[in-house]
Amino acid sequence: MPSNGVKKDELKVRVLKLKTQVDQEPSSVLKGERDLAHKYLNKVLIYLMNIDIDYENPWIYMERAFNSDDIGDYFGFVYNITNLSNQRQYVGRKYNRIS
Repeated sequence: MPSNGVKKDELKVRVLKLKTQVDQEPSSVLKGERDLAHKYLNKVLIYLMNIDIDYENPWIYMERAFNSDDIGDYFGFVYNITNLSNQRQYVGRKYNRIS
């Protein structure tokens, strides 16, 4: 690797820091702009993790995409989202479709 190269793990950390910076932008930045930034930063993270995903914009869990193979016998999960700018929290649930 060239002396000015960046290791994959370092790049992942930099992308995660960018995601935090996106959340810390002033309120004048539109939600749609933040969502778009997160969408493409998530795609970079997925590329860096070298994983196969079976849908666009996956949930990231334990630093990897949560996909259909992870569902197993479960029918859903609960999640907690924290707004880093004001510490407000949202607890949600996600049900998986049963065919």
